Order: sequence, then C-alpha cells, then structure tokens
Amino acid sequence: MTTATNASRAARIRERLDHPIVDGDGHILELTTVFLEYLRETAGPAVADRFEASAPYARWSEPWRPDVETRRRTWTGQANLWGWPTLNTLDRATATLPRLYASRMDDLGIDFSILYPSAGLFIVNLADADLREEVVRAYNRWVLELSRPFPDRLAAVATIPMHTPDEAVRHLRDAAALGHKVVCLQGYVARPIGDVAERCACPRPSTPGRASGQAGRFPTTPTTTSARSPRPRRAWRRPCSWEE
Repeated sequence: MTTATNASRAARIRERLDHPIVDGDGHILELTTVFLEYLRETAGPAVADRFEASAPYARWSEPWRPDVETRRRTWTGQANLWGWPTLNTLDRATATLPRLYASRMDDLGIDFSILYPSAGLFIVNLADADLREEVVRAYNRWVLELSRPFPDRLAAVATIPMHTPDEAVRHLRDAAALGHKVVCLQGYVARPIGDVAERCACPRPSTPGRASGQAGRFPTTPTTTSARSPRPRRAWRRPCSWEE
C-alpha cells in the first residue's frame, strides 16, 4: 500500500507495518428499513409485515423509543445509541454502506474487515419459529449480496439461531451454500424453568424478556442455556417478580 503525503494517521501507521491489518470484529450498521423492503421482495409482504411488527425490529429501528419507566417495568435494558452518531455523518454512512467502507479502508489503515451483524444479532431471537426461519435466511442472503463485490476487503457474517441443534445446523448449511465464510452463533437461548414457574403460582406474561431480545417479561424464570453446555445458568433475577 502506497501512502500519499496527505494520508491519515492510521494510513501512515499501516505503511510502517510489515503485516496486514484485519478488523476481526467489524460490524455493519444495517438500515432495517432497507432490509425490510428486501424481505418484502424476497419472502413476501406477509413475512415483512410480521417482522415490522416484531420487537427485534423496533429495538434496532427505534432504540430511543422506550422510556425509563417502560424499561424498568419490563426489565428491558437501554439499547445502545452509539450506532446512530450525528456529528460525523460520513463515518455513520461508512458503517452502513459496504461500497463506501471498502473505498475508505486504506485511509482507515485496514486491509480486511469481518462485518458482524448489528441488527442481525436480534433477529435470531424472534419467538415465532416460522418467522425466524424466513427472516434469518433473507438476512444472510442480503448481507452477503452487499459485500460480495469486495471479496478482497470485506467478509459478511451470517447470523445463526441456536434454538435447536437441527435449526442451527440447517442455517449453517444454508450459509455455507450461499458462500459465507464466517458465522455468528447465538450464545444463549432463553429457556423456561418449569418447576420454578409452577411453584410460583403467579400469572405468566405473554412475551419473552430481555435475554431473548424481545420487549416484555419472561414467560417463566429467566434463565439462559449456553451453546457450550445444556445446563442452565442461574437466573439473573429472582422468579416471579414480573408483577412487582
């Protein structure tokens, strides 16, 4: 890489190195409205409408919407707002548009970037299995199409739900068939603890809670199961507190 005299500091540092710089944890900040239209064209209006009405779509599209009282009542954490910078709109666009990012990588001192999901981290938590199947398949096609013109600079990452082994294997195979080289595996799946819920003798809410990426409460005691082990972790809050 030849560095111009007016190059950025990052580019000048890169020029002094004798090895490539790989951004191993890059992210694409997806425009969910654009993905929604892609979903409407490829999976149909009914699927797109259901996704638009889902909590993962709202969480990423309008992270500022839930007020403090709503988050406290539903035990929902504040979504980060760093993905929506306003002072440097060029950097904001760069993180969203792969073509622009590829054109700026030399100036940023980066040779290759792996683009992990951002909004895509939440779609694997869609509670409806049929909807999740369609949305995940469409998302993995979409991000690959966005980065495909730049195989020497960018690698899109497929998102893989882990609700069941069969589901995970199916999406892994689909991603490999599409041409993905990198995948992101969900690290947990919200599981109910049936015996605790029965002892509580308190009404169960109808929507999952924070650990599933949905707005609302857990249907039972919130516990996560690691992808590495089937043993549930200890619940992060006491059971049956959703009515408080």
